[in-house]
Amino acid sequence: MPDYSLMADILGAGGAAWSLIPIGVPSFTFRGQVAGENAARTTVTTIGAGGGEGLVFTYSPAPPWDKERYFRGRGKVPIVPMNGTTEYFDTPDADFWTIIEPTAFSIGGVFDQAGVGNFYPLGKDKVSGAPTQREWQLAFISGKPRLLLLDDSTGADASRLADAAVIANTRQHVAFSYNGVGGANAGDGILYYRNGAVAASTVTNNASYVAMENKTSPVGSYITISGAVNGRYSGLMYGGLGGLWLSRVLLTAAQIAAITSIEQAAVRRRFFDLRSRGPVRQ
Repeated sequence: MPDYSLMADILGAGGAAWSLIPIGVPSFTFRGQVAGENAARTTVTTIGAGGGEGLVFTYSPAPPWDKERYFRGRGKVPIVPMNGTTEYFDTPDADFWTIIEPTAFSIGGVFDQAGVGNFYPLGKDKVSGAPTQREWQLAFISGKPRLLLLDDSTGADASRLADAAVIANTRQHVAFSYNGVGGANAGDGILYYRNGAVAASTVTNNASYVAMENKTSPVGSYITISGAVNGRYSGLMYGGLGGLWLSRVLLTAAQIAAITSIEQAAVRRRFFDLRSRGPVRQ
């Protein structure tokens, strides 16, 4: 089993609450927590701390999906192809996922998306239908990574959008951090990281934005519009040490660089290709 200890120590630095979604990983135990997929491959349970552990995501529909998962690297990182039309995962509302300023948070993972459309790998956002339940979303908008903060009462939002789209069908690490400043300049408190380094991006602020609120929308790889699932992630979703993570703390540039190194090393290490019966460099 991969060693999650270094990742856990960074995400939980200073006693922070954190969660990692080990999508594609068979059931395992980490620091006394039973996590990973159930035997039927219908759910995956998070590892974490401070309420981020033991959260159960349900797959829809149950795998096998259009393409079966596979594993890469000495880190045994699962790679789960998602078709962007019928496949997604979600979990019910829980206090861990609600972030109200001045609480800070950071979020990221390894992605390899198909095309440069609009995809939502993780969000807590019921966009329309009475009542709306909007909190936040990690998205790719025309292929550009974005973190969007939502004030449901005022209908205002704040965000940071990457200046450049990611390269389609290419593995890359994407992360954002938010310092929890709130208010009219909340977007200024967001930083965008690509492959472990701060990257060019554009802020959008709104004078009406006050703060995120405690709403009841589920958390999933989509957003909800008029009761329907929209924007399902399309491409390769990484699990294990490459899985989606959220930490309720402002991670530093050095910490995000370290997480990136851990995740990318787990994926890139040589693995044994059963077709060629030899090691392949990634």
